Amino acid sequence: MDINNSSVIDNGNRKAKRLVGKCILIVIWVAMALVLAVAATLICSVKLLRPEALTAITMRAANKMLDASVYLGRVEFKFEPSFPVLSLEIDSISILSHYRRTAPDSISAQLPLYGDTLFCASNLAGRIDLGAILGKGEIALRDVSITRPEINIVIAGNDINNFNIYHSESEDTESANITPPFSINRFEILNPKPIRYYNNTDGTKATITLSEVSLNGSEAPAYAISVQGNLESPMAKQLINLDGVTFGAKGKVYWNPVKASTISLDKFELAGAFIKAELSTELDFGQNLAIESAKATFQPIAVKDLLTIVPDSLVRAYGLTDNNFQTNATLTACIE
Repeated sequence: MDINNSSVIDNGNRKAKRLVGKCILIVIWVAMALVLAVAATLICSVKLLRPEALTAITMRAANKMLDASVYLGRVEFKFEPSFPVLSLEIDSISILSHYRRTAPDSISAQLPLYGDTLFCASNLAGRIDLGAILGKGEIALRDVSITRPEINIVIAGNDINNFNIYHSESEDTESANITPPFSINRFEILNPKPIRYYNNTDGTKATITLSEVSLNGSEAPAYAISVQGNLESPMAKQLINLDGVTFGAKGKVYWNPVKASTISLDKFELAGAFIKAELSTELDFGQNLAIESAKATFQPIAVKDLLTIVPDSLVRAYGLTDNNFQTNATLTACIE
C-alpha cells in the first residue's frame, strides 16, 4: 500500500510539474506574441512616420478636406524626451485656390496673379501631446510657430473669392459639426510677409504688414492675443489723408471647439492711428457672419487729430487750417 501510494503521489507530482511547465510556456508564448505585436506596430509606425510616407499621407488628407491644391515640402515627426509629446515640422507649405475655375473669363483676366496662392509659408513647427489625444480625445498643440507666412485675399465678385476653400456642408450637419476638443498653449508668427487684399468689385487694394502676432492659450478656452501692424491702401490715402495706418489689438478671445463657429471677445483693446477703443462682442462664423452681441467704447479723440485725416482739398475749402481753427475739444462714444 505504501508503494502504491508513493507511485500515485509521484504521478501526481509529474502531472503537476507538466501542468506548471505548460502554464509557463503559455505565459512565455503570450509574452513573446505581445512583444512581437508591439515590435510589428513600432516597425509599421516608424515606416509610416518616415518623412516621405508622412508627407504623402498628410498631403492626400489635406487635398481631400479642402477644395484647393495643397503642396507640402516635407512633414516630419520626432519623438521627444518628454514622451508622449511628438514634435512636428512642416517645410514649404502652399495652398492654391481654384476660384478662377468658377470666374468668367472676363473677370478672371482682371484678377491679380498672386490671388492664386491663398497661403504659403516656409515652415510650420509645433508639438503634439499624444497623452491628451489618447487619454481625453483632445487635440493639444504646444509651441506652434509659422515662419514667413504670406496671405493673399482676393474677392472676384458674384460670391467668387479665393478663400472659399471648404467643401459644401453635408446635409447631416449634426455629424459634420462634430469637432474634437482642441487647445493650443502658444502660437507665434515669425518674419511675416505682407498680407495683400484686392476687391475686384470696387478696385480696393490694401497691404497689411504685421510686426507682431502672438497667442497664449494657457487659460484655454480663453486665448490672449496680441497683434501689431501697419495698413497701407491707396483708398485710405484718398479718404482719410493717411499714407499708412498703424494698428494694434490686444485682449482675450474665447473659443470653444464644441461650438467652433463662434468666438467671443471680452474687453478687447483696439487701436488704429489715434483712435483707441475697447470691444466686447460675440461673432458666429457659420454659413454667414452674424454679430450676436457687440459693445464698443471709444476713448476720447481730439478734434484736431480728426482734422489731420481730412483731405487737403476739404481743409482748404472750409478753412480748417491752424490759423483759422483751433480747439481742445474731444469726442467719445459708446456703441451697443
